[in-house]
Parts: sequence; structure tokens; C-alpha cells
Amino acid sequence: MKDREKIIINSAIKCFSQNGYHQTSIQEIADAAGVAKGSIYNYFGSKEDLLFSIFQHHFETLFEKMDELHEPDGDYRASFEKQLSSIFYINSTHKEVLHMQIREQIMKENSELFHYIKTVRLRLFAWYSERLGEVYGAEIKPFLYDLVILLEGMVKEFLVLMIKGKQTFPIPEMGPYLLKRMDYLIKSFNETGDQPLIQEEEAKIILSELKLAENKPKQRISDLLSLWIGEIKDDEDKLKTALVSLKDELNKSSVNEIIIESLYMYINQIENKSCHSYKNELDKWYGLYKKTN
Repeated sequence: MKDREKIIINSAIKCFSQNGYHQTSIQEIADAAGVAKGSIYNYFGSKEDLLFSIFQHHFETLFEKMDELHEPDGDYRASFEKQLSSIFYINSTHKEVLHMQIREQIMKENSELFHYIKTVRLRLFAWYSERLGEVYGAEIKPFLYDLVILLEGMVKEFLVLMIKGKQTFPIPEMGPYLLKRMDYLIKSFNETGDQPLIQEEEAKIILSELKLAENKPKQRISDLLSLWIGEIKDDEDKLKTALVSLKDELNKSSVNEIIIESLYMYINQIENKSCHSYKNELDKWYGLYKKTN
């Protein structure tokens, strides 16, 4: 992400957080960022695209940090504790984003953002399942998904308290604290023999929804390319050939990611002012495609 793009996103976050999404104009964001109004449209096709990019940047930063802290060959518990603490650290530095998510109803109005947030929640469900399985092993398999729901619930409520209630927590201690709660819950399940509420078959349905959600960026790119190809002028043969090739490759049952990456980079290098809106849209969905494939 370019420096100016980051400045625009950070300025938009502050404006949306202070004034609300609907009450904020692109001109106000431009003034806060110290750029011309037209410069914003070089990076974002609309205010809706800008909002989408804010949430995408926030959540992908979170996932990247958690991946960075994962130690597949190390101490699973220590690694998971650090990852859980990092959730609180990143959200504490992006408080405005979380506040927007809590306060605004815009996610329900913007279908693309609503889909993305849903995908994030499914990814988190799968992520919590994998990490808990690593730490506690086969012992928790019968009630794994109840533990996932309980852990997610604790994390969410502590985050809400941190943002709305202005409550402060010792962030480095949050990971160890939450896993100790998991220890006691596991002990309780084992001692009481209580049956879990979330059965494995129900969890499989949730995880299958993730696969369906992950396929959407690919379909959106294909649809976008079809529209773009239809508007290409006769003298733009190279661009048209690249777009058709990318669409054909994406539609294959087994795609070659190297070819897709090369075509995407080539298309991005072609200078054409009339293509800005298509390029912005392609960047957004390609970013999601890369994260989920």
C-alpha cells in the first residue's frame, strides 16, 4: 500500500469515527488528508470502496500479525497466547475502526463489505479451531467448537469493553488469562461429562460456508473482467488480450497462480486513465482472492 493511500485511509477513519460514515463527504476526507479531492479517486472509486479498504486493511493486518506469531514447530501454547494478546494490541491501535464496526449499520447496507466481514468471521472461527486443536490435542475434540464459541465470545466482549467502556487491560496478559479460562472449561467438560451444544456436523456446515465465501472474490473478478473487456477500445489489443487471458485462467478448474499474478501485474502497469475505476475494483477483489487462495 502506497504512503498516500495510507494517509487517505487514516484520515477517513478519523472522519468516519468522529462524524459518522453517512455524514462525512469525500471533500472532508481530502481536507483532513491534505490532498486534492480528485486524488482520492485515483485510489478509491467511491466512498464505499474507501470504507471497504479501511476494514480490509485492518483485518488483513490482524491476520498477518497472527500468522507471524504462529510457531508450527514451537511451543503451541506460548504462540497462541501471543496471538491472542496481539488481537487486543492491534485493536487498541485501531480503536476507531472497531468503534465504527460497533456503531455503524453500514455493513448491512454495503453488500460487498457485509460479505467481507462475514468471511472474516468464518476465517476467525476456523483459526480458533486450529489453534485450540494444536494446544489441547484430541482431548477436546468432542467439545472443540463449544470452546471456539466461548473463546470468541470472551475476546469480543473484552474488545467492546476496551472500546466503548474505555476499560484498560494489561494486553500482554490477555492471552495467558484467556487460555487459563480455557483450561478450566476443559476440566469442567471432562469432569461433568456435559454434552457440547455445537456438534461436529454443525461445525462442518460453518466451515463449508467459509469455502463458499472464499470463492466469491474469484467470481467477482471474473464478472469485473467481463465488463471491462466489453468496454475496451479497438486500439487496446494488448490490454484486451491480458484481460481475456486472466479471465480464462481464473475460470480453469486448476488455476496457475504464477500466470494469474503475472497477468495481474501486467494489467496494473498499463497506463490508461479511463481504466482507473476498473483497476481499483480489481485491486480490491484481487487482494481478497490472494488472502483466501
